[in-house]
Amino acid sequence: MFNCVKTLSTLIIILSACTTSAWAASTYRLAIYRDASTDGVSSIYIKQMRKAGFEVSALDISAITNPTKFNIELFDAVVLLNSDVAPARIMPHVHEFMLSGGDGVFLGGELFANPKSDLALAGKSEASINAKLLEGESAFKIDIAKPFTNKTYTKESKHASQVMYTKPVIKHGRKGMVFTVKDFSDGWAGWAIPTKNVKTKNANVMRLWLRGDGHTPTVAFEIREKGGARWVTHLQPSTKWKNVAVRLDEFQLFRNGGDNTRGKKGDLPQLKNIAAVTVGFADEFFTTPSGDHTFSIAGVEFANVVLPKITHYENAFQANDFTLYCFDYMKAYGLPAESSISLRKELKQYFDWEGGVGGGRGVSAIGVALPFKSQFYPILEVNDKFDRYAGWGLSLLHNFDGKYKNGYWLFSGIDDASLIKNEQFVKVVIDAIKHIAKQDKKWRKHAELPYVKKGTRLGGKCSRLRVSETGDALVDQSGKPVFLIGANYIGPSGRPFIYCGDKFWSSKLIESDFMQASAMGINAFRFWLGAELVKDPKRTKTLIRAAEKSGIYLMIHLRGDGQVEQHPVDVNDIVNEFKPVIQAFKGQDVVIGYDLQNEPYITTIGAITVNGELSKIVKLRPAERYKKYINTIQLERNVKEKPPWPLMPSWANEDVRRQLYAAEMLWNMIPTPFDDDQTCQLPPHVIKEVQGAVSATFDDWMSPFSVMIKEIDPNALVTVGYNTDLVTMACNKKLDWHTQHTYVRPRRVKDTLKNVKKMDLLRKLYPHHPASLGEFGYTCGFTIGDKQLGPNASAVAEMSFYLYAYAHNHTGVFKWKMHDAPIPYAYDQIWWTQNSVKNMRYESAFGLTRYDGSPSGKTRPIGYGLAHFAKFINQKLPKGDLKLTSSGYLGDVSYEYIAPNAIFIGHKQYTKHGLTFESSEPTNMMLSWYDKKLFVTSTADANITINAAMLTGKLPANGSDSGLQIKDHMITGSVLAGKTYTFSLVK
Repeated sequence: MFNCVKTLSTLIIILSACTTSAWAASTYRLAIYRDASTDGVSSIYIKQMRKAGFEVSALDISAITNPTKFNIELFDAVVLLNSDVAPARIMPHVHEFMLSGGDGVFLGGELFANPKSDLALAGKSEASINAKLLEGESAFKIDIAKPFTNKTYTKESKHASQVMYTKPVIKHGRKGMVFTVKDFSDGWAGWAIPTKNVKTKNANVMRLWLRGDGHTPTVAFEIREKGGARWVTHLQPSTKWKNVAVRLDEFQLFRNGGDNTRGKKGDLPQLKNIAAVTVGFADEFFTTPSGDHTFSIAGVEFANVVLPKITHYENAFQANDFTLYCFDYMKAYGLPAESSISLRKELKQYFDWEGGVGGGRGVSAIGVALPFKSQFYPILEVNDKFDRYAGWGLSLLHNFDGKYKNGYWLFSGIDDASLIKNEQFVKVVIDAIKHIAKQDKKWRKHAELPYVKKGTRLGGKCSRLRVSETGDALVDQSGKPVFLIGANYIGPSGRPFIYCGDKFWSSKLIESDFMQASAMGINAFRFWLGAELVKDPKRTKTLIRAAEKSGIYLMIHLRGDGQVEQHPVDVNDIVNEFKPVIQAFKGQDVVIGYDLQNEPYITTIGAITVNGELSKIVKLRPAERYKKYINTIQLERNVKEKPPWPLMPSWANEDVRRQLYAAEMLWNMIPTPFDDDQTCQLPPHVIKEVQGAVSATFDDWMSPFSVMIKEIDPNALVTVGYNTDLVTMACNKKLDWHTQHTYVRPRRVKDTLKNVKKMDLLRKLYPHHPASLGEFGYTCGFTIGDKQLGPNASAVAEMSFYLYAYAHNHTGVFKWKMHDAPIPYAYDQIWWTQNSVKNMRYESAFGLTRYDGSPSGKTRPIGYGLAHFAKFINQKLPKGDLKLTSSGYLGDVSYEYIAPNAIFIGHKQYTKHGLTFESSEPTNMMLSWYDKKLFVTSTADANITINAAMLTGKLPANGSDSGLQIKDHMITGSVLAGKTYTFSLVK
């Protein structure tokens, strides 16, 4: 990239270069960061860069952090050769250069993944700094040892039935409390401790004594301000009492109290406005294992300490103003130790590469291309020892728009110094920089990754579905039951939620995705549709054609909660808005029906007016009528702060907000069939009145919407995508089928059972309605401590949902979702995941495919398993029995499905029924036999022994792969992930 400098002489040089066909390398200026750790590598690159004709300057830490010596006027590109461990102090300067449109060459590992802090540079330890934080007098103390009352403490938890209690303790003469939470599962659980008469504003450190139970990895601390701002951090307790401290600049703002100026660089919790300190668990930010937890706190105080100046970021993504669109944080996608690296065949004419180079450890060089802002171009490919794609060894991301406009980033996540210094690798890097300097478009065209054009269709021809005569199943027009292997579709990879708009629509990507999904066994999409899609009849036809060609049914999702926030809305507005959608799809065999609303809440539906009148729940006036039963302090805080969840329309006035929040609080106090604890403190008449008003409110919204749909398309089925126990309301008997959403996180096997058994509860509530899950999923990004669920354990746990629904004769399930949405997409497009980096990581990795830089993504292990499952159920063979058990590893789910013609096992190892296997990762080992053949698929690499005679009653005659050996009735050998092995069977 050329950066025009203001001096006349430089302008003349640039203009001269632009008017000639020859490239003058000296006009492209490289600033290469150099320190003791990079001397051996940097000397090689400096020599080769200068040999290639570049103007190269080696900068030390004092120069690169000096804006007068390192800026966009002086250099075109910055080069880091120790990217993963480069000093944190240079981060903001490198980032400012990139924001200015500067190019970057980042080698030696994941950029700023483990930056050296100033402590490390100075040879100091974290312990020495922490000791400093414990010095000095206290500015003020918080008495947490008061007897528990509703005024001294406020217990807060996601689940009203959460068991929590305290008892006093004394440590070093300091009063404290032992806090216990029983059977924690998910969400949050803690105690809010009010503070009064705090006069200081100078404290910068919070200190306390802390002890844990050995099972509790983290305790969350929150500072709440009177204005509504809320800040959170966490500490890790040990089993012994320790005096610990946390700086106020380590607290993260997660609610601004309506003040958009809060949370910017340099902003801290305002202690003069402190209202409370909360202690406990905040699963949204710091994941906590399931089970019982006890921790003790004593001597909480705030102090003013002379702090050492430290520049340190735990990770580049965790600096609010530093979001790079490259690399993949998922541990499972690190490059394998045994690998090889090669130039992509499409690029041979543009780069000097002889081959025969071994791979290296590190992470894949994945760049996240934002729609109409950037483009990703992988250069070197890394393959594992079986010659399978494992990741990218060197890539380019071109930012032609957006916050890094005009910047080119050349990067590699390989941190093996021997490879970084390899002569061929260096040549490719130099060639790539030349292409960047020349702004060569021709090679980039060849470097673009293609979308999936073809796929093996596994679904049959779509026949309009209807509810069976018994009412508990979906059947086709011939009366045969149809099992839905479903997924949610929110748009092509890279275009979540925005793909229906004029700018982002792509027929090629839609058709490619449908065929790719069909090849993975998907036969139904819960299709997120924007009303603007039907404004262009061509798009409607494209969608219908793609569904027909791939054999994928559509359950069209109409309305997200976000739409209710934009402006005041009446139920008639909703009916009129979506009438054109129903008309566009009426009579189409691929359309199952419509999902009226995604995850509605009392607050969102209750805000909708009916023929200009307030909803029945608002008219009930629950805030006044049932005042003595609700926490009025929390109610008024919600009215003022408008917390993110449950969603509240921005246009709802204060009185409407008060009534709806009160109704929500009361509803959560009433047990439903979904609750284990059926005790309730509310009088029967209050329960009846609240339930009646809530159900009537939803009915007033649902009925005219449903009537409109049925008038246009009588065969369309209607459902609502509930994610709460609102599905138990009486008004829901009018729906055609039920599609509950459930996301209890997989800490223990009982969490998975809690998820899948919701279908059983729905059948019990509505015996004549089909039951299914409209959303479920176990993200690969689910993390406890330093353990990440990953794609293999996730695949086993998710397969258990499909098998449970199938074995128990439910309608099917819809996984969340088709494609991943990496963190940069969240920053760019998905507002509801942006409250924390941890949440964005959690939300980013739900896909059937993972992002690999291509338009279609790479199939995850669950896709391999579903393809085998789909082929099996298409045979209409007898069903079997499913057992879910504890696995002992993260996710804690294993299963055994035994049918007359199949055995499906989810685990790392197994020996039973003529099948023995062992894998280093959890796998879905899937064997089925029909049409005189045995089919074997594993979703992870495994060693396997099959007694075919015991399993199938027949002998294997021949196989499809030499990797497996057949001797008499035995099949032995190794199977590779995702590959299906086929054997003929004889008597």
